[in-house]
Amino acid sequence: MRNLIPSKNFINTISVFILLLALAPSAPAKEKPQYHLKLATIAPEGNGWADVFHNYADYVEKASGGRINVILYLGAIMGDEPDEVRKLRIGQIQGAVVTLMGMGIVAEEFKVLELPQLIMNFQESDYVQEKLSPVFEQILKERDLMLAGWSEVGYVRIYTRIPINSIQDYDKTKFWSWVGEPVVEEALRTLGVKNLIPLSLPEVLNSLRTNMVDSFIGSCLTIIPLQWYPETKYMSDFTYGYSPMVVLLDKKYFDQLPPDLQGIVLKGWRLLLPDLTRKVREDEGIACRGLKARGLIENPSSPELLREVRKRAIEVQEKLAGRYYPLSLLQKIRGVLDEFRLQSHSSPSP
Repeated sequence: MRNLIPSKNFINTISVFILLLALAPSAPAKEKPQYHLKLATIAPEGNGWADVFHNYADYVEKASGGRINVILYLGAIMGDEPDEVRKLRIGQIQGAVVTLMGMGIVAEEFKVLELPQLIMNFQESDYVQEKLSPVFEQILKERDLMLAGWSEVGYVRIYTRIPINSIQDYDKTKFWSWVGEPVVEEALRTLGVKNLIPLSLPEVLNSLRTNMVDSFIGSCLTIIPLQWYPETKYMSDFTYGYSPMVVLLDKKYFDQLPPDLQGIVLKGWRLLLPDLTRKVREDEGIACRGLKARGLIENPSSPELLREVRKRAIEVQEKLAGRYYPLSLLQKIRGVLDEFRLQSHSSPSP
């Protein structure tokens, strides 16, 4: 099992702490905390994302001389992402690290990012974030929230217990969708899934074990700590969609911090998140190879199936515009992607 699960030391601990020491050499003597920063995430203890959150807490507390006390709630202690978002809105926590599920609850415009077959690789996701972060920051600002930084869960694949040889085979599955994720549900239905089972994240494992569901989407890296991988047999040989992760902060809380502490709170994320993203990408490849080494079969897709998946994905992108995100935002993202693909001489493919 050791060669399957990505290293717990997701970020080089020694280099991180050397960096922290260098960045805050003259931090004042530790004081009694003046501010408490409560952060919640569904990421479990002992996994790479959790390692980064602990490093972030150490940095903020050290750099602030103890004026800010960071309290972490890992592993969905505060509930699933809808619960975390609700608690962020009422001030029970001051920050949340969420996937598109939580982002879409905060602002439906973010649902455009979870569209299937829209953003196709890491280079494209970097370019979209670089060009359009101000747009998403403004969307959150209007909701009294801040976008403190981007990372990602990776690219999601489709996992099934039966081989998928044609688009009609999706009709034979019992597919999980995250409850309250209408864009994912609509996309799966457009793909041909008829038996859709909406469940909260903590309900999925037992539902797989009892055959209530037999198919799901996720990244190789996430289905390992969630222990879903023993309950499936096939994974798609194409990536179905992109799954970013963002750090949200309560803007009212942030605005009442002194300027020096505001800088520390933001700088910690800006130092650590790029390394997290890099390691997520490295470990995603390791995880996919490890899953295949343990017997998970990469289902070969015919050119006909790939074309049909792509065609239906574009259909759902158009269909949902105006319901969950403005058509203008979808067009803006497509324009940025066209610009990038022209510069890099690349083209989208499943």
